[in-house]
Amino acid sequence: MLWSISRDSNCFDDFVTAEAFAFQVLATDQQALSNRFANTGSDRFAGLVCPEGLLRIPLLPHSSSYFQCTTENQYDGGDHVILVGKLHDSADTGQEPLVYHRGNYTSLQS
Repeated sequence: MLWSISRDSNCFDDFVTAEAFAFQVLATDQQALSNRFANTGSDRFAGLVCPEGLLRIPLLPHSSSYFQCTTENQYDGGDHVILVGKLHDSADTGQEPLVYHRGNYTSLQS
């Protein structure tokens, strides 16, 4: 799995030095948590009780799904670094995912 992080991100150093990371899909009832992590300048994990995942990475509670990876490679992407991870564990809790599309939260249901 891969993703990229901006060199200007306030958590850039944390991710490029990490041995592992997780992708998480929030559930529809986690809009406030999504907004919390969208803001910069604060400790987003303050007050959260998070189970530990692979290599002690924090997993957000009650998410719709997660994917735990170890960092395998990093590539220069100009103003970003591309992180490539090896998938080790994943889960789907069956909860509807939180979807953000065109500036609004929405549902997959029509």
